[in-house]
Amino acid sequence: EIIVDKQDALMIPYEQPEAWIKAFTYLDKNPAEAERLSKNAKKKVEYFTWERRVAQICTFIRNGKGFV
Repeated sequence: EIIVDKQDALMIPYEQPEAWIKAFTYLDKNPAEAERLSKNAKKKVEYFTWERRVAQICTFIRNGKGFV
């Protein structure tokens, strides 16, 4: 999984507005938890760069696993 509940996000069903209110209220009352989730998410997203993706594709092609 790219996003992990309570590690780098709060996973909330989109069709449950009361759950969204509860989550936002929780984060508002727990700024340290909001900061922790934010920092973890930022670390994770920094891994997914175009430079890294291009390098992965080039390695894939160089190893003979590219297109025929």
